[in-house]
Amino acid sequence: MRPLWTILIALFSLSLYAQDVPHAVSVINLTAENSGNGNTGIEDFTEIDGRLLVRISTGDLHTIDLLVTLDGQQIDTLTTQGEVRIPLREDFIGRIDDRLFYSSPEHQQIIEVDLGLRLIRERIDLYPDATSDRISNTVMVDETLYYLNAFRTSTPQVSINELLAVDPSSGEATILHLDTVANAAGLVPAYLLVADEQIYFPDRKDTLIQAARYDVAMNTITSIGPSVAGEYLSYTNWNDIVYVRYPPAFTRADTFSGWYPIINDTLGNRITADPWEQLANFPDKLIAAIDELLYAIDKASGDSTVLMSGAGEIRNLTPINDEEAIFLRQNEGSIRYAIWRTDGSRTGTRKMMDVPTSWNTEPYSTAVLGHYLVLNVALASRSYVIDFNQEYIERAGFRALVEADRLLVIDDALFLYGSDPAMGREIHRITIADPLYLEGRVFYDANSNGLQEETEDGIAGAILEVTGGNNRRLYSQEDGTYRLPVKDGETYTLTINNPDCCVAMTTPDSYTFAFAIDSTYQLNFGYAQVAGPSSLRPLLNSGTIRCGFEHDFWLSIINDGCQPLAGEGRVHFPEEMEFLNSDVVPLSQEENTLTFAFDTLQPNASQRFRIRFRMPDENFAGLPVELGAVAGAVDGQGAMITSDTFAYREILRCAIDPNDKQVSPSRPEPSMSNYTQLDETLRYTIRFQNTGNDTAFTVRIQDQISESLNLETFKPLAASHPYSVSVREDRTLIFLFEDILLPDSTTNLPGSQGFVTFEIQPFPDLDDFSTIDNTAGIYFDFNQPVITNTVTSTLVEFLDEDQDGFLFYEDCNDQNFNINPAAEEIPGNGIDENCDDSDFHVSTSSQLPGTLNYFPNPTSGTFYLNYSENDRLNGELYSAAGQRLQTFVFQNSHSLDLEGLPAGLYLLRLYSREGRGRTVRVVRR
Repeated sequence: MRPLWTILIALFSLSLYAQDVPHAVSVINLTAENSGNGNTGIEDFTEIDGRLLVRISTGDLHTIDLLVTLDGQQIDTLTTQGEVRIPLREDFIGRIDDRLFYSSPEHQQIIEVDLGLRLIRERIDLYPDATSDRISNTVMVDETLYYLNAFRTSTPQVSINELLAVDPSSGEATILHLDTVANAAGLVPAYLLVADEQIYFPDRKDTLIQAARYDVAMNTITSIGPSVAGEYLSYTNWNDIVYVRYPPAFTRADTFSGWYPIINDTLGNRITADPWEQLANFPDKLIAAIDELLYAIDKASGDSTVLMSGAGEIRNLTPINDEEAIFLRQNEGSIRYAIWRTDGSRTGTRKMMDVPTSWNTEPYSTAVLGHYLVLNVALASRSYVIDFNQEYIERAGFRALVEADRLLVIDDALFLYGSDPAMGREIHRITIADPLYLEGRVFYDANSNGLQEETEDGIAGAILEVTGGNNRRLYSQEDGTYRLPVKDGETYTLTINNPDCCVAMTTPDSYTFAFAIDSTYQLNFGYAQVAGPSSLRPLLNSGTIRCGFEHDFWLSIINDGCQPLAGEGRVHFPEEMEFLNSDVVPLSQEENTLTFAFDTLQPNASQRFRIRFRMPDENFAGLPVELGAVAGAVDGQGAMITSDTFAYREILRCAIDPNDKQVSPSRPEPSMSNYTQLDETLRYTIRFQNTGNDTAFTVRIQDQISESLNLETFKPLAASHPYSVSVREDRTLIFLFEDILLPDSTTNLPGSQGFVTFEIQPFPDLDDFSTIDNTAGIYFDFNQPVITNTVTSTLVEFLDEDQDGFLFYEDCNDQNFNINPAAEEIPGNGIDENCDDSDFHVSTSSQLPGTLNYFPNPTSGTFYLNYSENDRLNGELYSAAGQRLQTFVFQNSHSLDLEGLPAGLYLLRLYSREGRGRTVRVVRR
C-alpha cells in the first residue's frame, strides 16, 4: 500500500530523421497527496543497488530519503540515525552484503546504508580529534576500508601521514605506512586508487613525493618511479592501465609534470603535459578539450595532435562509442552552438549540424541512451535528442530542469529531474522504444476476394505514395510486403501506383487513417493479373575484386515482362578464373559456362544465385575481368524467350577500396566526364564490405538523389541480401538490410561483401553538359558512415549525332558522317576527313617538342594554356562543324575566353613556325 506516493506514465512520440521513434515518459510522482502542485523540492537523486535513492525536502531544512524501484512501483523510506546524510554523487566506497558504505561530503565520516533494515547511520568517525585530519578518499578491498590520515605536531612542526586499514564493523584501525613531512604549513589532499587489489597512493618524504602501491594480499609497499619535488599526485585507471599524474609545482620546473602509465612498476611514456577541462577516454587514445582547444593523445606514444583551435568554446565532450565523441562548439561571433563529432583525427573531426533556432542558450548536461544523445539546455529548460547514428536532432517531449543537472542512465532508461505540466517537478523515466511499423501486402488476387490466399503470390517493387510522416514513397519487397513507419496520432494516406501488368483492383487503391497504438489496420492491395509481353533481364554483380582472392558474384534473373516464367540462367566466365561453389547447385557446368535453373517468377519478381570464384593472380593485374550472363525461358504459348546478354567488366586490382559506388553507362575518356546521352537510363551499384572486427547486424545505405534525376523513374533492381527501400521527402533513398549478419572480412572475406543496384532516368529537358554527381553513405550498425567515391555523369543530347560510329569526343566533326578518324583523306580539298590535323595523306607536322598543359577541361568559360618552351605558338579555335572562331599567338602561357560561346565541343589547333603542332578537344559546359 502506498498512501503518499503515486506514479504517472505517459507515451509520447519523438520524430527523428528517417523514422518516427516513440519514447515513453514515466513520471514518478513523489509528492505527498496534500502538498499540491507536485513541488516536492527534490534535492538530488542517484542509483543505489539498482534502485533510485531520492532526497526530497519537507521544509525547515529537513529531508526524506526515498528508495524507489526503477519502475516507480515500490517506494520505501529510509530511517536516519543521527545527523548524517548520504552523499548522492561520487562518494560510494563499496558494499558488504546488504550494507553499502559512503564517504560523507566533508570526508570526515563513513556512512552506512543498511538496505535490509532501511537504515542510514554513521559507522566510523575519521576525524576523532582536532590534531588529525582525513586527507584522502576512502577505498574498499576485501571488506576492509583504506584511507590516508594526517596529524600535526608542534614540536617539531611536522605532519605525519598515515595509510590506515579500518574494519568497517568495529572501526578498529591499523597503521600500514607512515610519511613524515617537515615544516608542514597545511595538509595537502591526496587520492587513492584501487586496481586488482593494489592500492595506489602518494608516498611523501619531506619535500619529495613518489608514486607507490600497497599490495593487500602480500602486505607490502612498492615504490614506483622517481621521487620528485612536488606536493601531490593523483591516479586514474584507463582501460585497465593505471596512470599517475604529476601536476606542475608552483616553485619548481614543470619538466616532469603530466600523465604517465605504470607498467611493471615503472613509468612509461608521458601521455601529456597539457591541462584539460574535459576528457574522453578510448582504448587507444584520449580526446581532451580546454576552452577553444581540442586535441587527441596517442596512448602508446604520448604524441598529441591538435584537432581544433581558435574561436568557439568547446562544451559537453561526450563519448558515444569505442571510437568517437560528440561535442558542442560555439559558433564564432554567435551565442548559438553547432554539434560536432570526432574520431580523434583531423579528417574525422567534422561538424554534424547547427542546433535548432529554438536553442538560444548554452548547453548544460548530456547523457547517452542507446544511439541517442540527450542534452539539457540551461535556462531554457529544454531537452533535445540527437540521433548520432542518422545525425539528426529533435526537441524532446520532456523537459529537464537546470537546477538538477543529473541525467542518469540505468540499463535502457534515462532518469532526470523534470517538469510535468500536471504533476510539477518530479523524477522522469525516459525510454526510447523501437520504431513502430504497420505492415501491408501487395498481391495477385486470383479469386478476386480481396484477401491473399496461400497460393497467391506477392507483387515485388510496387510503388506506394505516402502522405504524413517523413517518408515520401515505399516499395514492396520480393514477397509483396511493405512496412510503413508510424507514430501515435499521426494521420497517413497510402496510395498505390498500379504495378506493371496489373489492372482491376480487388481492394481500395488508397487508405487514409489516423494511427492509434491499440487499433488494427488492413492495408493490403490486391490486383488481377492481365496478359502482356514476356521478357527476362539478367544482372551480374560482385564486390570489389582483388587478384588471387575468393569473391562472390551474384546472378540476378528479373522477370520484367507480364507473364510468369521459369527457365535457365547462364554465366560464362574467363578461363583464368576458378569456379569454387554456389549456393544453388548448377544445372550443368560445361567448361567455363555455368547453367542455373530458376523457378517460376511472377512479373517484376527476381531470383538471385550466389557464385564464388577465385580471381586470377597478380600476373593479370590491370587487365579487365569479363563475364557474360543470359537468361531464357519458354512462355505459356510455347514461345522461346531469350534475354539480351549482360556484360560484366571490371579491372582486376591487387589493392582495392571495398566500399564504392559505380554508375553505368561508364565511358572512360581523358577528361573523365563520363559522357552520357540524355535518354539513357543510369544504373547505380553500391558495393559494401564489413572491414570491422565483428559481425554487422544491420547495414543501412543512404543516397541523396540529384534534382536532375526523375524520382518517378527510380526502380530497385537487385541486391546481395534481402532488404527494404524507401524514399524520404528530401530525396534520400534508404536501403535497409536488417538482420543481415554480415561477417567481418577477417573471418569470411567473400561473405563480408554485399551490394544493391537500382536505376533511374534524368529529366529530359536538361542542358547539354549538365553533370550529375552521386555519392552514398554506408552505415554498419551504429558506426559512423563509410562515404563512397563520387561518380559523375555528364549529359549530352547526342553522343554520335552523325551516327558514323565515333562518339563526339573522338570525332573532329560529329555533324558530318563522312568526317571521322576512319574516313579516307582527300588531299588538298581544305577538309581534314580523317581527323589527323592535316589535309594530306601524310602529315608533315610533328608533335610539339615541349610540354603543353591545359585546364580546366571541361571549362565553364576560361581555358588556360601553359607551354614549357619559349617558342611562340599560333592558335586557332574551331567549332565542331569546322568553323574558325578565334586566332591568337602566345608565348609560354595564354588564357582563352570562351564565355560568349555556347556549350559544346571545340577544336583548338596549336602550331609553331616549324610546322610542329597539336590539336586539343575543348569542352565548353
